[in-house]
Amino acid sequence: MRLQRLATMLVLGLTLIPALAKDKNQVRDWKTGKLVAVEEGTREHVPVGVSPPVPGYSGPRNVYSATYYSWVYTVETETMIYGFCERRHKHPRPLTIGNQVKFAFGSKENAFLIDESGKEFKVEVVRQAAKQAVH
Repeated sequence: MRLQRLATMLVLGLTLIPALAKDKNQVRDWKTGKLVAVEEGTREHVPVGVSPPVPGYSGPRNVYSATYYSWVYTVETETMIYGFCERRHKHPRPLTIGNQVKFAFGSKENAFLIDESGKEFKVEVVRQAAKQAVH
């Protein structure tokens, strides 16, 4: 009886795992737009650690911080202009202004972009405006 139950669970597991492990690029509704600007936004110093205690010293301990930059990627489609923001160290992602970029919207105000090396990364939607018609 136990062996039969174990075999049933194994078969179910093997059939469900491929369905759960779908490629995330196939699930997202990818759109293409033109990268028109990359701007440095704010700088933020975030505490990342505290120096270890020194025996016999009761004074204050050093707090170490990392500097994060917010980078705003402006992407233009035929009808919309989007601003996507990402917090990261020193440099923006490898993207070239004027080139096409793929993006997809996630849940709430999140979205995803794909950089020139094919790496997907999460961003926040900070601007969204309808493109003005040219007369």
